[in-house]
Amino acid sequence: QWSRVPGGAVPAGFVDQVTRLLTEAAPRASATTARSAPARPIRRLGPITVAALLIAVGVGVFIERTHVRLRSAPTASVVPATARTASRKSIAVMPFENLSGRAEDNYLADGLQEEILNALARFSDFKVISRTSVMQFRGKTRSIEEIGRVLNVGSVLEGSIRRDASTLRLTVQLIDARNDTHIMATNYDRDLSHLLDLQSAVARQVASALAATVTNYEKGELARVVTNNGDAYDRYLRAVAEFGKLVPNDDSGVEESIRLLEEALRLDPDYADALALLAQAQILHYQTYALWRRPPPARK
Repeated sequence: QWSRVPGGAVPAGFVDQVTRLLTEAAPRASATTARSAPARPIRRLGPITVAALLIAVGVGVFIERTHVRLRSAPTASVVPATARTASRKSIAVMPFENLSGRAEDNYLADGLQEEILNALARFSDFKVISRTSVMQFRGKTRSIEEIGRVLNVGSVLEGSIRRDASTLRLTVQLIDARNDTHIMATNYDRDLSHLLDLQSAVARQVASALAATVTNYEKGELARVVTNNGDAYDRYLRAVAEFGKLVPNDDSGVEESIRLLEEALRLDPDYADALALLAQAQILHYQTYALWRRPPPARK
């Protein structure tokens, strides 16, 4: 009956009362036992035992009061802090949508998403979530606030492409994941042979919209011309899209990316980004063959 003290407070004299009752109980129990069994030495509860019992009572009071507080607390307040407090400079670049209606244009959506993600990742003032993490949302309907909570980001960049004959429209919108409000929304119209500056243009506008600190080195990286050959850049974007298609026991996507990158380098032998990705693809290609215990094909 003492495991729940009313109001969670110990009344005055409670300790003395517990000690007295425990002390008196011992002789009564011994007297009853004496009528049916030989007398035994009476074991009185010492101060250590009494102290242990009092500690147990205190723990019971603490648990009871804590349980009452948790049970009565409104559930609305139990919300992950990341849903409201993540910095706006933490960004998730979501998979871009292909609104052209042609599956052969998917590489433009995938390749531009990857390039824009990489351009934003060059800013030290930003925290950019990896492409692997955001791809879990591809083809799924999720609210911006849920995406922000799951990925622990304050901003979400969405995009779509629409290709018509020889032109491309890229639409991007930057949304505050903490309150689902737009920070910026822009259309970029380009000829297909002049897509080279798209990722830099988007990165600059996002940096401006979020008031990011951009160093001189980062400005130089954005201004760097990776290639002047539009066809080489097209092959590179196709290779980027294929590179992400690796699945167990099938690295045909990596093989295709190697072929496309070799084409890009024939068109522009000084295309450093294509050369770097080619090295990654070749390493991954031979690693997967070793993992799946198949002999690698002979390279021509």
